[in-house]
Amino acid sequence: MNIVELKKIAAEIKDKLPYQRTKDSPTIKYYTDWPRYEKHLNKKPRGAAELKPWIHEHVEKDEKYALVLVKPQESIIRPGNTRAEISVLNIDTANDDIVSLVDPHEGRVLATHIALLEKALVIRVPEEEEARVRIVMVPPLEGHMPFHIKAVAEEGANLELELFVAEDGDSGLITLTLEEHVSSYAKLSSLALLDINSNSTFYGIRRALVQEKGRNRMNTIITGGFMTHFKDESIQRGRGAEATISASIMAYKNERVDYITNTINDATETNAIIGVKGFNLGGFLVNRGTIKATENGYDSVNKLESILIPLSSEGYTVSVPMLEVDTDIVKEGAHSADISGLVEDQLFYLKSRGLTLEEAISLAIQSTILGVLQYSDNVDYEFAEKLALEISNEFLRKRL
Repeated sequence: MNIVELKKIAAEIKDKLPYQRTKDSPTIKYYTDWPRYEKHLNKKPRGAAELKPWIHEHVEKDEKYALVLVKPQESIIRPGNTRAEISVLNIDTANDDIVSLVDPHEGRVLATHIALLEKALVIRVPEEEEARVRIVMVPPLEGHMPFHIKAVAEEGANLELELFVAEDGDSGLITLTLEEHVSSYAKLSSLALLDINSNSTFYGIRRALVQEKGRNRMNTIITGGFMTHFKDESIQRGRGAEATISASIMAYKNERVDYITNTINDATETNAIIGVKGFNLGGFLVNRGTIKATENGYDSVNKLESILIPLSSEGYTVSVPMLEVDTDIVKEGAHSADISGLVEDQLFYLKSRGLTLEEAISLAIQSTILGVLQYSDNVDYEFAEKLALEISNEFLRKRL
């Protein structure tokens, strides 16, 4: 559908839609604070928030990546040595298929996001080429900044994509849609690091379509946010397509983190593996989602594991994984959820080596974050190690 027509439909229905198409089940209906978005939704963005120091110290200076800096009033592209075609387009004059994997009927926030879209970032990697692109998003101080990203890895291409949102202080609202199109025999690996302030809000969807023998890898780190709602979804549409989702999510007192993971194996010999680990210091920490094999998904692999660890007697921790199999023949179909404290024998071992309880917990969180940060073979391990330490220490400082 033409993007202008899509925006028109979104504008007409946005105020009539509920925040979700179906109501939450009784077990999870209390965690979402959708009205919180109304503080900034529909309001023009004003000002630009400050970024975390590590963004300036490490992320912006790394010449190995093409850099796109997205601000409320402008976008800056530093092409670097990349094979990718990168451009920021005006939505009203963009190609018809600039937005094709999201539907405004999915809910009020998404419909409002589409209705208000003005700019889109398009990243395209030509056939058999490789590219590394890093995106840094700067939230507004107040108001609402909607933004759309379309990333395309053409046949046989390899794209490594990083997205950082890390404001230092209170900010307004970012709503984001990120579409990943993985062509036949292509590979797209992406990292989304959302370090959201305790009084700020964020809403995002990253959705991928994977063709024959394509490989899609989504890695996600979410820490904080008064209301952070993020969804990772991948559809394997071609024979032998693969999707892997790996995430680390964290919430502190009064923070609400809602992380959804959905995959669909819709062709033969497709693979989908989801692994989520989370730590809750008294906030609302929720992971839910479905891994599905359609009737076309025979000989597929479908695995989902969710482990959420409460580090406080307060808070609300929920894991709702679901498995749906519509075909009689799958290689594997499994899902599990575990909500429990850190394993006592592991803590005992670490403490017996001279670590305090705080240090043992910090090490457990660091190792989880570090595993997610290593989303590709090209990641700078030294930087990933420093960043994992920075994030875990900042999270645990809230505990004191």
